[in-house]
Amino acid sequence: PITARFLAVSPHVDARLQKPVYDYLAPADELPVGLVTTIHAPLASPGVVVPREAVVWNGAQALVFIEDRAGHYAQHSIDARTAIDGGFLETSLQPGTRVVTAGAQQLLSEQHKPEVE
Repeated sequence: PITARFLAVSPHVDARLQKPVYDYLAPADELPVGLVTTIHAPLASPGVVVPREAVVWNGAQALVFIEDRAGHYAQHSIDARTAIDGGFLETSLQPGTRVVTAGAQQLLSEQHKPEVE
């Protein structure tokens, strides 16, 4: 094992793996340049994984709909900068929070539908 420091989520996707890429800084004499590998690292901050299919976009803002009481859904902004396998790491939601994974785009459309008099 070696110690590496997380730099950032790469703006590129590995074409071979079709997964997000993360950039780390490690001692130069320990690893070859451009190495693509799998690492096991603890999460730097607590949070929950929001499934990719739960996220809808309103312009540049990433949103999810959470069930705040039975049959009622509220819009909740998330930070979609930390992509991980299958979704995004989100620190503003508690484990067990119910998010809409099918029909979230329809809920967003309903919110923006003009009212008819």
